[in-house]
Amino acid sequence: SSSSSSSFAGVCAVALVVRVVLVWWSCVQDEWMDVKYTDVDYHVFTDAAQHLVEGNSPYLRHTYRYTPLLAYALIPNVLLVRWFGKLLFCICDVWIGVLIYKLLDTYGNTQPNGMTAMPSDINQADTNTNTATSSSPSSPCWKWIVDVSNSPPMVGMLLWLFNPITLAVSSRGNAEAAILLPVMGCLWMARRGEWLMCGVFLGIATHLKMYPIIYSLPLYLFAGKGRSFWMVFLPSRFRLILGFGVSFIALFSISYYWFGMEFVDNTYLYHVTRSDIKHNFSVYFYSMYLNAGKRLMGSSSHGSTTSSQFNDVVTSLSSFAPQAIVQLSTALSTWQQPERCFFIQTVAFVAFNKVFTSQYFLWFLVFLPFVSDVLLKRTHLWRLLAWFAAQGAWLFVAYMIEFEGSSQFLLLFFCCALLFASHIALIAI
Repeated sequence: SSSSSSSFAGVCAVALVVRVVLVWWSCVQDEWMDVKYTDVDYHVFTDAAQHLVEGNSPYLRHTYRYTPLLAYALIPNVLLVRWFGKLLFCICDVWIGVLIYKLLDTYGNTQPNGMTAMPSDINQADTNTNTATSSSPSSPCWKWIVDVSNSPPMVGMLLWLFNPITLAVSSRGNAEAAILLPVMGCLWMARRGEWLMCGVFLGIATHLKMYPIIYSLPLYLFAGKGRSFWMVFLPSRFRLILGFGVSFIALFSISYYWFGMEFVDNTYLYHVTRSDIKHNFSVYFYSMYLNAGKRLMGSSSHGSTTSSQFNDVVTSLSSFAPQAIVQLSTALSTWQQPERCFFIQTVAFVAFNKVFTSQYFLWFLVFLPFVSDVLLKRTHLWRLLAWFAAQGAWLFVAYMIEFEGSSQFLLLFFCCALLFASHIALIAI
């Protein structure tokens, strides 16, 4: 209807304006205040783009661990305006909201009994609700609020577009939205049955960040609609594999041609053995913290340093075993509902990862609108509250360590364990 179309366009416009204002504010705060708004990673992206403009490798910028295509995309940061990339990420953010709306509007969201609410059911519910609220105040503002609140697709889009975390991450210059956009494009194409393009988007997403490869198994199963796993040459599955292979290999080959093993080492291999301890929410944090301490104390002893490095490698590699088991079991049990499967898979991936920071939460928050009908019920709301509480506890202890000089690392590990437990509660829906 025309009213729903105007509401949709209005929400998108407001979401974009809010992000533009935040980008403007980031410039003001960075210029005049001691505490900077812009994410450190954004400066890394811009410095990498500067190296490209000068004819050098983006990997000359220490800590640039991304595809070179990201640095190429942000060359306007150097040639035009420094906030170009932030605006680009904000536009990606809004496009993700549009795809969330379209998915919910066309296919509904997951119900507690494992079925999917079809559009006809949602429309009937909307009709009943509109009839019940016909006696409500008739001011345009109130009518708009009622229209939005009675539309599950609109509520789902609002959960993403006006989530404080998503607003902050994109406007601070973090690139997660640019990674999540092809993930959502992949999901949209899967639902439409356009398996070649689904594979193309999955290949793009995996090139940008390795973790979307976990979605390949449920998509492969969903493309087969319950057929035997070994029927690889079903037209839908073959198109999925072909699209993924062509896009991933093409992007990989271009990047490798330009920068060789330097690209492979920094974009992919680095993350396999990564052992960061700063701002790390992972349950593996304490083990890596102790190993880092051993390296520091035994820096003069070659044997001690070698032992701690070996422990880091063992921790990194051993974390993949539970990851593989959880991802496999989740994909096999929930592939019939891709949105719910992606949510559970991603929460599990983050929870079992050896390193994750706050921006990783966006990886599964993008799927929250598709399970909100379950998580926001009174019987399950405690799961979300426990997740927020565990984050609050972690942030408080981390603040005491970083800014007050406290040495409560064991207590911080306990908070990591609480957060891990809250993630397990989220996937037990």
